[in-house]
Amino acid sequence: MGMIGEYLKVDKKTFKILKRGKVDFYDFIEELDEEDRVDIDKAWHAIHFILSGKVWESNEDPISKMVLSGNELGENSDGGYGPAMYLMVDDVIKISEAAERISEEWFRQRFDVAKMKKSEIYLIESVNESEEELFEYVWSNFQDAKEFFKKAASEKKYIIFSVC
Repeated sequence: MGMIGEYLKVDKKTFKILKRGKVDFYDFIEELDEEDRVDIDKAWHAIHFILSGKVWESNEDPISKMVLSGNELGENSDGGYGPAMYLMVDDVIKISEAAERISEEWFRQRFDVAKMKKSEIYLIESVNESEEELFEYVWSNFQDAKEFFKKAASEKKYIIFSVC
């Protein structure tokens, strides 16, 4: 199974309920419509590393917060790998705009398997696929996230990211 990354998009009212811990976060996820969630599988940590250049932190560039924003939703959202993280609507819009500018060439230039292994990026350190297969896997999951952010931005939704 492993550590799977998933994005959820929610409206302001739902975000406030989740932030206050008024409902069980994982029961909420199970009830969420498929169109309001996207799974980026085990590529989440590699995507974060490529976008931020850091293992766990983000920097001032909005795109560095696409996966690990640092805004913790709360203990109620911890499924064993740390609490879910959220992005406010303004941040979703900024990240979506930044993601639109990322080309496959830019992404590929930062895709350094040796550096990711040395940094112990989840997934990369334990796979046996070729570098090209691995790149395609991570790139395709980034594309899914990028599309999800675009939809959330156009709908003015909050985004929550969790690892389960």
